[in-house]
Amino acid sequence: MSDEQLVVVVPVYHNAATLHELHARLDRMATQSDVRLRYLFVDDGSQDDSRAVLEELAAQDERVSVLPLVRNVGSFQAIRAGLDHAGDADIVAFLSADLQDPPQHLSAMIADWRRGSPVVLATRESRSDAWSVTATSSLFHRLFRTLALPRLPQGGYDFALLDRRVVDDLQRCPELHTSLTALIVWLGYPRTERPYVREARQEGRSMWTWAKRWNLAGDSFVAFSALPLRLASLAGGCCLLASLGTAVSLPFGSETTLRLVLASIFGVGGVQLLCVGVLGEYLWRALGELRQRPRYLVDEKEVLRLNGVASINEDNRRLENPSGVWTTGCHPNPGCAKRDPGLR
Repeated sequence: MSDEQLVVVVPVYHNAATLHELHARLDRMATQSDVRLRYLFVDDGSQDDSRAVLEELAAQDERVSVLPLVRNVGSFQAIRAGLDHAGDADIVAFLSADLQDPPQHLSAMIADWRRGSPVVLATRESRSDAWSVTATSSLFHRLFRTLALPRLPQGGYDFALLDRRVVDDLQRCPELHTSLTALIVWLGYPRTERPYVREARQEGRSMWTWAKRWNLAGDSFVAFSALPLRLASLAGGCCLLASLGTAVSLPFGSETTLRLVLASIFGVGGVQLLCVGVLGEYLWRALGELRQRPRYLVDEKEVLRLNGVASINEDNRRLENPSGVWTTGCHPNPGCAKRDPGLR
């Protein structure tokens, strides 16, 4: 057994039906690897029996830790919570809890890391989802690669293994409205890609609603591209030129001129509202960052109950992690933050 430690972060949201099988698959993977393993399940405000199942797993396996969040904040922020609480692990991996990402790939990903790759991405070669999900996902990734981040893998990814220094650099990017997978690529570290076929969901239903997909698309483009603003400016310039051309080319007083004037008024008004809407998307997200609200809140009483330990600084009631996340709603002070040694 080597001295290298791997923490596997798993965001959990209404996944009670798959957690036992996921734990079994992780155990089978552990027999093929010589690193010290710890499983960190982040309960993202589940309302089903997920927390009870996690409590059972933590009681049975000392490698299992549970990080319960006060409310649902989304899978990316739940993963960020897990990264913040991974302690001094040499490498950190994250994957979904719905059994669609194969944990057995972790052994090969660890080998890639040992060969010098600080980022190892398990990229989706294809996926066994509904055609509507597959089509919209393909369209989004094609547009995002073209307009914002060309280095993003073509099929996207939700499963990755990161070196300690990559995790540390992610913690220096305390953004609220962003895409974690795009942010990892944006950091620019050398990477290795391992394509796989995303399995069909066997249990439960996806909690990844169309509204959440739309919000992620908006966050992604706003965080990594100014193109929407430039397109809005271009649309305004085109409308101005079209109106000037119309005013010069048509005689005054004709019925045709009146219709064109009315059409121009409605057209220009529509473009103005569109531009205001695009600008509003940027301003709203900028306001969200300026508020400096914590990305997540940890239920510290549940941490103590589920794990028997809690990394709490009693002087200021702050979870000891480098992002300065508070459990009381107070403003974080990253300047005095210390790295969380982990829940176990």
